[in-house]
Amino acid sequence: MQVNFYQVKDNPKKIVKSLGNPVIKNVSPYSECSISNPTLLLDYDKSIIVSNNYFYIPEWNSYYFMNHDIKALSGGRMLLSGYEDVLMTNSEEILNLDVYVFRGQNNRNKYLNDSIPAEVQRTCNTIAFPNNPFDFNYNDYPYTLRVIGGASYT
Repeated sequence: MQVNFYQVKDNPKKIVKSLGNPVIKNVSPYSECSISNPTLLLDYDKSIIVSNNYFYIPEWNSYYFMNHDIKALSGGRMLLSGYEDVLMTNSEEILNLDVYVFRGQNNRNKYLNDSIPAEVQRTCNTIAFPNNPFDFNYNDYPYTLRVIGGASYT
């Protein structure tokens, strides 16, 4: 399978990394290879070790940080391992999320004011049922109907 190697200088906590031009190499998974922490067997190439710290496996559609425990093997081969960059691998899904940020991790973000309390709105709608939806006399028993996942009221 082919693997694209990159030199990434971005912060590891950045969701989408700047990749630049790849160095493409043919590799083989080594033994029983984990998809989240792969070990790859490839021809020895010092430029891969010196110039790159990141790789992408198109077949698995996953991005990885390269570990520094590269092993030289006999026969001009080497073992290279990595661990999945879950932020970059799942960046499309993460960036398409609709979220509200209520608290920051630290006070250094000047755009997020942690001194403002989070506002919580509680909505309670009372809807009269035209017919008894249950098999008992609801005038004798209190009950609550709760909708999870949203509802539209017209």
